[in-house]
Amino acid sequence: MSEVLYASARTRVVRSGDMVQKQPLGPDAAGRLDNERAMLRLLDGVPGVPRLDDRQLPGTLVTACVPGTVLNELPMPWEHGQLIEFAGQLAGILGAIHRRGVVHRDVSPGNVLVPADGSTPVLIDFELSGPPAEDCEVLAGTLPYLAPEQTGRTGRPVDHRADLYALGALLYELATGEPPFGRDRDPLHLMHDHLAKVPEPPAGVPKTFARIICRLLNKEPAERYQSGEGLAYDLKRLPTELGTRDFPMRLAPPAGLIGRDDDLAQLENMLAATRDG
Repeated sequence: MSEVLYASARTRVVRSGDMVQKQPLGPDAAGRLDNERAMLRLLDGVPGVPRLDDRQLPGTLVTACVPGTVLNELPMPWEHGQLIEFAGQLAGILGAIHRRGVVHRDVSPGNVLVPADGSTPVLIDFELSGPPAEDCEVLAGTLPYLAPEQTGRTGRPVDHRADLYALGALLYELATGEPPFGRDRDPLHLMHDHLAKVPEPPAGVPKTFARIICRLLNKEPAERYQSGEGLAYDLKRLPTELGTRDFPMRLAPPAGLIGRDDDLAQLENMLAATRDG
């Protein structure tokens, strides 16, 4: 007997026995299907990632069934002890995914499955996933959890640190009951908030955990956590000094100008003189 788990204009997901069948819909369905299947093959064996079933069907992605509940269907906020443990599990999953060269691009409560047996959570929906990109040509993802660079307004590459920002927004919601900038505002206001507004630190959780969430939500990718492993290390220990075991996966150019202090000072002086009349 089959059970419809999710249905929209873009996707239909059905559970049938020990497998889940996902059917992409719409004009770009074939490309999305091919991309997700390729990503899951690349991530084969990574804990917390759906396992492809051998019984693949035309136009359908078939994965092994994991009985559970999607995170956005569970009550929030969570008790902080349970939340910190859960955060560490998600950080480990993302770290392993990123080590395979994959950026998920849509980490959100609708894409995290919490197994009924209390085992490791499962990150689902890899149809937007791929390698790091130097620019963002199309806005894609779930807006309340979207990293600033995914809006296409910053000119910065979209890499694994975008997933860590999204994880920060997800943890903020689990801690407070709402994502950092709400979920019901219009898209333009949400994009502006992600680009320019600093969220209030989440209340009701240990101060160090709140600092970890705020670090994940930094606008500048270089100021966030640089790896899932570094994040998981801090979540396990909640140290006073954050990021001591957080190392970048690859060398990246600095966000600011180097060797231009005199030129910048001259421009700042000219701006101040103009402002003062």
